[in-house]
Amino acid sequence: GNSSTDGENIVKPVIKKEISFRGNIKAASRATETAFESGDQISVFAVKPSNDIKLQPEDNYVDNVKYTYHGSYFEATNPITILEDDTKGLAYYAIYPYNKGVADEFEFTVNEDQSTHSAYTASDLCTAFCEPTTDKTVNLEFNHRLSNIVVKFYGTNLTNKNISVELN
Repeated sequence: GNSSTDGENIVKPVIKKEISFRGNIKAASRATETAFESGDQISVFAVKPSNDIKLQPEDNYVDNVKYTYHGSYFEATNPITILEDDTKGLAYYAIYPYNKGVADEFEFTVNEDQSTHSAYTASDLCTAFCEPTTDKTVNLEFNHRLSNIVVKFYGTNLTNKNISVELN
């Protein structure tokens, strides 16, 4: 017999799961937008479970992977992977909209003019956190992090008046 193939040296193949996400926005937090649309992008960070699961400025399990919404799932060109036999899983932090400069702390600027749909949604900061999971498809529940203020004017002949509003 061949002595080099004893039971100790059998190498199991490394099987990795590619992670995708389902995302929903808490309805009570935004009057008009409660669902993601195709093309929406999020920043996703993955953290290995520990006693104190915390998003680090860098060197998390993965940092800021861009995921794009395709009708029902967020998917990535280079998705986060997890070993098939991982029993602890990963915790996930997600930020909408995607921003290549995003980290555990970052500056977020809203568009001054939010009259278009894209300018409005780009100004709608949402975040999600998911406890450690080994799931291949992870559910993320996003919460709005900014206030939504709608100012309505009532009266007659308002179209030819020069009206301005300043919020401090």
